Amino acid sequence: GVDVQRFRPVADESLRRAQRAAWQVDDDAVVLLFVAHNLRLKNLALLCRVLATRTPETVRLVIVGRKRPAFSSPLLHYAGVSDTMELCYQAADVLVHPSFFDAGANVVLEAMSCGLPVIVSDRCGTDELVNDGGNGYVLPVVGKSSDGQWDHAIGQLVDDPALRGRLGIAARGTAEQHAFSDYVVTFERLLGEVLKQKRTPD
Repeated sequence: GVDVQRFRPVADESLRRAQRAAWQVDDDAVVLLFVAHNLRLKNLALLCRVLATRTPETVRLVIVGRKRPAFSSPLLHYAGVSDTMELCYQAADVLVHPSFFDAGANVVLEAMSCGLPVIVSDRCGTDELVNDGGNGYVLPVVGKSSDGQWDHAIGQLVDDPALRGRLGIAARGTAEQHAFSDYVVTFERLLGEVLKQKRTPD
């Protein structure tokens, strides 16, 4: 579940602008947010290949996590670790998560709750929450065509603000169906049912 009250679409544009200024990102640039501590497992290399032909005036890749990339690029901004992830999501435009493996990536649900369209791998667990083309995209990260598919999806969202807005609204709707408060109620009900079964004589 996700805290839909903490992770919500931006309500104060000045906070969004301030966060983007801290990232040294122009207002007109589309921010792709990549959240990871393990850059290799989360497949930063794919994004570097795909974004190699883009310009920093149109798109920026902001990396949030413990490990600084071993290279630099005009497109890349390393933001370090953040205690206010909701501001990071609110200042971004798209979450990109090309992970080679995740049982269930919280960052995907948090980003969706903040109204971000997401592009995720088909190996990240939370891909089950993504309606391909409805609130984001689910793409492969293995195979000859994977880079091309990521390039196409990123290009669509970078070039079409209306599409970003439409998918972002749908993403928020999906997240609201997975509010943490509802998860707690459901889990408590499940525990009650198990307890009742244990107490019922055979």
